[in-house]
Amino acid sequence: MQANKDAQEWMNNQAMVDSRAGVSSARGTYRNRRNEWRRPDTGWIKCNVDGSFTNSNIPSRAGWVIRDSRGVYQGAGQGIGQVVRNPLESELQAIIMAMQNCWSHGYKKIIIEGDCQKAIHLLNRIGLCFHSYNWIREALWWKQKFESVEFQWINREGNRVADKLAKSDILNHNTFCFHHYVPNTITMLLHNDYVISN
Repeated sequence: MQANKDAQEWMNNQAMVDSRAGVSSARGTYRNRRNEWRRPDTGWIKCNVDGSFTNSNIPSRAGWVIRDSRGVYQGAGQGIGQVVRNPLESELQAIIMAMQNCWSHGYKKIIIEGDCQKAIHLLNRIGLCFHSYNWIREALWWKQKFESVEFQWINREGNRVADKLAKSDILNHNTFCFHHYVPNTITMLLHNDYVISN
């Protein structure tokens, strides 16, 4: 029964997005429907983020990577969050962790890009999900701390770097790690994104 409701909610949201796609939105929030990662505009930072959910007994994991308008790596993070109930909450928690990290580095204009379409829709105020209300509210509270934040969806293929970080172990069993230098596990994925985005 719940699966049917979720499916219907997704179809309703998708229909709303499709109807809006014909109308120009602010900087084309839904324009990037391709599989390839794209560089942000000059003056912006793009933070690709992903959450990793195993089950509701194990803390959720997050991974994110920050790149500038030239496609140059600015850092990456991994974190272990709280125990959450489902994959959507895992994605929202990961987005919040990534936003907090971007804010701590002083970035003003950021694009948060993830492959969970439902999370991106909810943060763009398309549709409702009362079960995740507190996560959405916290993400929108963090949004206010920046000059400008955009939430964009990208196909899973274009979000492989963040996905790899979310699923990789954190060094020394820490709960958080910021990588100032490129971790070996994502070197080739970053290189591929850089080449494709040229």
